[in-house]
Amino acid sequence: MTQLKLRKQFFPRAISDIAAFTFLIFMLPFCYWFEVFVVLPTRHAPGITFWYSLYIVWFTFLLISIVSNLTYIILTDCSIRGEVMPSTLVPPWKFCDLCQCVTPPRSWHCEVCKVCILKRDHHCHFSGCCIGHNNQRFFFMFLIYMTIATVHTTILNACFVIERESLSIWLIIKILFPLAVFTLGMDASFEDNGNI
Repeated sequence: MTQLKLRKQFFPRAISDIAAFTFLIFMLPFCYWFEVFVVLPTRHAPGITFWYSLYIVWFTFLLISIVSNLTYIILTDCSIRGEVMPSTLVPPWKFCDLCQCVTPPRSWHCEVCKVCILKRDHHCHFSGCCIGHNNQRFFFMFLIYMTIATVHTTILNACFVIERESLSIWLIIKILFPLAVFTLGMDASFEDNGNI
């Protein structure tokens, strides 16, 4: 197993990166707190019950998985710094004028990070760094865990709002997908049923 290179600058540089990173850092614990201490007690009786304990473990697992993968994304260096590159230019290798070195195929120079990134995918504003060869697997797992957490909490929050506000499911569909409801002609059926 290869050892990961650590980045020298961990914190975001651009204003947009700082804003997105700050938003993510504050929203992750807030969403965890909201789901565990506001939504979950309305769905399951608080205390030492099986379902309540299972949900606490599940939400904690998701939070730890998301934060640990985000940490690895931020700490892992994907740049050409410290890499031994050949001094001769042989196709498909190219010369980066900004870094003043020969770079391998699929590497690109990032204007924000100010360095060439190996197997560069994109610059992630939420992590404040480029996604490349060494941290792509952590980014992929971060996206998977974020998707699972988002879908799960969206379902729980929809049930929470429906129960608290006594809304019908059709009204929520109409609010969330107005264009689809209008395009499919379902708007008239809602009015006929008195669900508005």
